[in-house]
Amino acid sequence: MLPIDPIATRRLLIRPFDEGDLDAAYQVNSDPEARRFTGGVVSRVESDRGIRGHIDRISRSGLGARAVAESRSGQVIGYCGLQRFADTDEIELFYGYATHVWGRGFATEAAAALV
Repeated sequence: MLPIDPIATRRLLIRPFDEGDLDAAYQVNSDPEARRFTGGVVSRVESDRGIRGHIDRISRSGLGARAVAESRSGQVIGYCGLQRFADTDEIELFYGYATHVWGRGFATEAAAALV
């Protein structure tokens, strides 16, 4: 099992999602540009179901999406996680961020900390 403790970087807090993060996750999951390479926009029900699934997986194995929040504001700006790749033993890194924070290096910072 991977650790589930929050990870702090210079600008970010990477932590397991909780029920209070559903709105922020939906903001990313409902944005066509943010979801362009990750399967497209999902409904609110699908977004909530997906995040709740990640909450469960993180608690059981440490694998799954974690909330990525800006340290200063506490605002959730996206997600980053590790998961099994397509029914193999290989692990993949995945992420998604609100488009208003693109280009600031948050994805690289979070990925490096998580790996």
